[in-house]
Order: sequence, then structure tokens, then C-alpha cells
Amino acid sequence: MTKEEINHLCQELEHINKNFEQNSYPGHIAPLKQDFNILSLNTPKYYLEVIEEMNDTLRKSRVLFLNAVLDKVCIEEGKFYDFGHPFQAAMNYYAVTKKDGIFYLKDEDGDLREIFSSEEFVTFIDDLYWELYEEEN
Repeated sequence: MTKEEINHLCQELEHINKNFEQNSYPGHIAPLKQDFNILSLNTPKYYLEVIEEMNDTLRKSRVLFLNAVLDKVCIEEGKFYDFGHPFQAAMNYYAVTKKDGIFYLKDEDGDLREIFSSEEFVTFIDDLYWELYEEEN
């Protein structure tokens, strides 16, 4: 994203957030403000475009998160680090390794596949390795 695109996205987020109460309820639920004006809404297409931009940013953030965590896990290049229990997708993935700066998963056939950037895989990695980065600044 260019600096202009980032600034534009920040303005869009600001426009969206001004319609919600700042103090959220349990579960991070922020209700609409009591003085919410439905006439201030943009078109549905506008909000879909914001969602697409945010989804792309979320995907990029997941990729960076995975690389940051797995870089702490895979201390030795080329060594397999077992998960303890497999990550289940189309097949089971049992371990991760790093080769030439790229992370690979070892599947049930012993083949290597590049890491997933799915929310499920991020949650799996977070659950396994949260202690590695919990106390970082």
C-alpha cells in the first residue's frame, strides 16, 4: 500500500468508528451511538470496499505474524520442529521447517508445503507458541 492508500484507509476507519460508542461491552462489542444518524451512511459498495481493504491487510498481518513466530520456532535451518499434534487441513501437517528463509510444513506423506495464511492456521500456531512471544515489548 502506498502512503496515500494507508491515509485513505485510516480516514475510512475513522469515518466508521465515529458511529460507535468508544467504551465497548464484554466481548469487544461496541454499539452504535445513541445519536447515530442513518442519513450519514455511505453506500453499501463503499463499505464492501473497506471490508476488502481490511481483509487484505488482515491477510498480510497473518503472514507476517506466522513468519515472526516460526522464525523463533525454527532456530536451526533444515531441522523439523514437530507440532506435538497435527494441524488438520486437507491432510495432516506434523512439523515445520525453514529452508532458505521460507517456512514449510511436513504433511502426512512426508512432502513439504508452504505455510498457510488462514485464520485457522494462525490460531493453531498462536495456541502452540504463544509463550515464545507473550512477554515481548
